[in-house]
Amino acid sequence: MTSLQIVVTLGACFIAFAFGLNLLLRPDKMQKYALKRCTKYYFWPNPFLGWMKTSGYIVYLRFMGVGFLCFGLLVLLAVIFGQK
Repeated sequence: MTSLQIVVTLGACFIAFAFGLNLLLRPDKMQKYALKRCTKYYFWPNPFLGWMKTSGYIVYLRFMGVGFLCFGLLVLLAVIFGQK
């Protein structure tokens, strides 16, 4: 791998880790942000708006956080052990 590919891959890992930690540790803030963005354009009907107000959405955000952390870790391990 070239150094540019490594830098881009590590940047993607950092973004995945940051987004995953944000979803995992602060899902209530992400829910408030999503609700604010979805209700701002109230003239466009959003079928998920009712679900986004429930606690099930918080659980979904936490699962997504775990998924992003696993993705970031998997890519990081592939970069580390894929070096030749």
